[in-house]
Amino acid sequence: MVFQWKLFLAMFFCLVPLTHATSFNAVTDFSTSLNPNGPWSYGSTPSLGGTFSLLVAGSCGPLAGWNGGVATAVGDPPMVYGGTGTCGGGTLAGGLLDLHPGPTGQYSDVRWIDAASGTYNISGIFQGIDMTPTTTDVHVLLNGVSLFDSSVNSFGVPDPFNLIESLTAGDKLDFVVGFGTGGFSSDSTGFNATISSASAVPEPSPFLLFGTALAAVGLLRYRRRLVSPHGPTRNEV
Repeated sequence: MVFQWKLFLAMFFCLVPLTHATSFNAVTDFSTSLNPNGPWSYGSTPSLGGTFSLLVAGSCGPLAGWNGGVATAVGDPPMVYGGTGTCGGGTLAGGLLDLHPGPTGQYSDVRWIDAASGTYNISGIFQGIDMTPTTTDVHVLLNGVSLFDSSVNSFGVPDPFNLIESLTAGDKLDFVVGFGTGGFSSDSTGFNATISSASAVPEPSPFLLFGTALAAVGLLRYRRRLVSPHGPTRNEV
């Protein structure tokens, strides 16, 4: 029986890594050189939930990231920038990205595409970072359908969201900033999001594999009993 238990334990511990924590963060994952960047993309849409277009590499003062490629006094919006410091009227602190809508109604959009089906916690904030202050509309969309909608009409006041959603591989989450009711200028909006799962959905289920391993050990023990002419040996008892 010693061999069977070694086989059983080996198969069990091989299953343990199938269940693991998965977490993504918009700020710590941010790239100024890759777009798309793994599951993240930095872009804009002409309307809320409209066609997504990637932004191009650019910078504004000490901030760097992605913008619309058409120069204005406030950093080529629509834009998604990282770093710390001041761009136009917006001052970006650590722990946030700077999302700014465009001059003709474009929404700045940070997109995340799910790679593994499962239940995810989606939490984060939008926050005005322009002292004028910021006046924007902010949204979280799942495949173009709204999960969260709010307005930012202040400086330095976090507007949090905390969602739990069952996602399928390929689903798209969009974190979106529009220019609200006050035009597109002075609309720098701080943003961060964390997307985390206690476990991605394994294929096949670890419980099914566990049961299969247990059945295999039992079958092997039974076959050894059948072929032994003298019944079970001491190690099989």
